[in-house]
Amino acid sequence: MSAVFRIARVFRLALPVVLAAALLAPAAPAHATSAVTGTVLGPGGTPVTSGIVQVYQDLANGWTTTGSTGVLGAGGAYTINLGPGTYRLGVLSYDGTLAPEFYDDAATVDDAQDIVLDGVTPLGGIDFDLEVGGTISGKVTAEATGNPTAKQIRLHQVTSSGFESAGIKTSNGSTGIYSFTGLQSGTYRVEIRGGGELSGEFYDEAHTLEDATDIPVVVGEDVTDIDASLIVGATVSGTVLDGASAPVEDVQICLGPQTIGDFTCTVGLHDRTESDGTYEITGVPAGSYVVSATATTGEYVDLFHPAAAWPEDA
Repeated sequence: MSAVFRIARVFRLALPVVLAAALLAPAAPAHATSAVTGTVLGPGGTPVTSGIVQVYQDLANGWTTTGSTGVLGAGGAYTINLGPGTYRLGVLSYDGTLAPEFYDDAATVDDAQDIVLDGVTPLGGIDFDLEVGGTISGKVTAEATGNPTAKQIRLHQVTSSGFESAGIKTSNGSTGIYSFTGLQSGTYRVEIRGGGELSGEFYDEAHTLEDATDIPVVVGEDVTDIDASLIVGATVSGTVLDGASAPVEDVQICLGPQTIGDFTCTVGLHDRTESDGTYEITGVPAGSYVVSATATTGEYVDLFHPAAAWPEDA
């Protein structure tokens, strides 16, 4: 598939701008804090001494990490000083095999228990007991040759609100093997990113995350043979010219789904034009795409192929 863009120059007028001096408000006094303490134990009551306790608050976009953390120390103990408010806590072990947990014995932050603080009274006994997590593993090969290939693997956990990122790995270039460990019980989906001439996919041979196969996981159990055999994808190429039919260099070309309004570039399906205006995108999975051209110099209008201003018109 080959495409040609013709993009027009944009002329901008410089206008004087008057800036008003900003008045600096005095800093607000620091709030008093409540000390939250607890202990994190692993299998057999063994203290977990490598990891962090993360703090979450219910902000505009849901329960979000605040950036406050408690570092696990001797005996698995931690302390976090927090101001007045409602919080939820989750623990992440650096061990790599223990499943994360939210207080009190919850698999997700949405299911965790609220911790209400007045900024004065300490709160103890916020303890965690971690279990060995589940495992998802598989092998990535090139279908044409059967050879193992190193590709980025992304794990997505299915939640009540959609999907959440649960980890990123790279399959071994010599064996094609990848493995996610320390997983909490739940439902997951696996994304295999493409690269070079190979197109990516979602397990099992799906083109989108929404169509991917659910993978149930239980703590302490292994899910194996989540394999992928990647095919050689299509190639999309073309040339970008300006109104005088001269090639335009360094234009970002991107493939993405046809949408109304905002356009999202499909990860990995992009290129920049060379000095002769040409571009080439390889490893494109089967499907229908909109091709966008975005100039980086600011003197050209961005377009969607063949000459549309909006993705829905492309």
